[in-house]
Parts: sequence; C-alpha cells; structure tokens
Amino acid sequence: MHELLNNPEVQRLLAPDTGLLFAVWETMYMTVVSTLFAYVIGLPLGVLMVAGEEGGVMPLPRPVMTVLNFIINILRSVPFLILMVLVIPLSRLIIGTSIGTVATIIPLIVAAFPFVARLVEASIREVDKGVVEAAQSMGCSPFQIISKVIIPESRPSLISGFTTAFITILSYGGRGHRRRLSGLHGPQPRLPTAHVYRSLCGGHRPSGAGADLPVRGHPHGGPSGQAHHAQGEKARTQGGREKDQK
Repeated sequence: MHELLNNPEVQRLLAPDTGLLFAVWETMYMTVVSTLFAYVIGLPLGVLMVAGEEGGVMPLPRPVMTVLNFIINILRSVPFLILMVLVIPLSRLIIGTSIGTVATIIPLIVAAFPFVARLVEASIREVDKGVVEAAQSMGCSPFQIISKVIIPESRPSLISGFTTAFITILSYGGRGHRRRLSGLHGPQPRLPTAHVYRSLCGGHRPSGAGADLPVRGHPHGGPSGQAHHAQGEKARTQGGREKDQK
C-alpha cells in the first residue's frame, strides 16, 4: 500500500491543485454558483408568471406574458448540448473565454433559469387562492402579498424544487464534458492498471482468477496475455480440425 501511495500516477490523481479533490471543488463551485444565479433570475420570473396573469395580484399586458412564456418555452425545449454551443459567443463576451470552470457557469445559468422559473411557478400555484383573496381584502399591496403571503405559503414546495434544480444543474455539468469543461466532468489523470499491479504485487502480476485480465492499453494483457491468447487460439483450431475429421 505504501508503494501504491508513492506511485507518481496516484500522487498525480490526489494532487491538491489538479487531482480528484480539486475536481470535486470545481464541480461544486460551478454548480452552486450556477444554481444561485439561476434562482436570482428564475425566482422573480416564476413569481411574475403567476402574479402577472389575468386575475393575478399584479396583472401585466397580455403581449408581455406571451413573450415571457415564449422565451421560457424555447429555452427549455433546446437540448443542453445545442444551447451550450449557442451560448459560446455570450461566454466569450462576458468571461473572455468559452472553456473552463468560470465559462461553464454561463451556459448552465442560461439552461437552468427557465427550468427554475417553471418550478417556482408550479410551487406558487399550489397556494390557496383564499389566502391571497383574504390578503387583498385587508388592503395589502401586490408586493406585500407576494413577499408576505405567497412566498411563505409556498416555501416547502420551493425547497423541494431547489433540490430538483440543483441535481438537474449538476447533471447539465456532466453533459458539458464534451466541451472540455472542468471539474469531475473534465479530463482527469488515468491510473494505468499495470501500475496498480506492480505496486501491490511487487512487480509481478497476480495469479489466479484475475491473472488473465487485460491491462488498459494492451489488448491481451502484455506478453503473458498474448501467449495465453495464442495458446487458446491454437487449442480452438485443433478442436475444430478434430471435429471435422469425425
């Protein structure tokens, strides 16, 4: 085990600046920041989708609601990989690059805030209309109704929606590895199987059931594996010839 931990490949994997722990930190960083900004945009938008409709506490013109619904529906219907490519110019404009941990946040926000808006909208629609009507009859302003009645009443559903949104944004980051993103979804150092064998077995491959397992990079597990494969092919050929003679 000591030799395994001192292996250069293992040390590279556990390095604090480029290893697994750093990748975990990058993944959590871009997921948390993306979720935060997605809620900064999506929470007011979701509230507006309910409060601004006809018969709501703060009705908006129908063309405005139509445009908002159209934008949300279009952004939600575009697959993330396509949306990620379309947002590359925006990432370069804001961040200056389209590759890396910080640049990943931009497409994640664009993809996540429409989803968050719909989650918030669904949560707010669960609030009993009688509570809202009671607040209106008491002379509360639309802002007071939203901040002191609607949001507090829908808090449990909003918390549940936050969990769903966080996991969804984390999965979006997993799809972003196609663009060479950072974190756990980006390129990671690989630990060749042969190094593990040499470290654990003192330079010899183990014997037994796992002795003939192939090593990555060698289709038949090195010279011994190739010899074993050749012997198997020879035995199968001889067996086929004997069957034909019978």
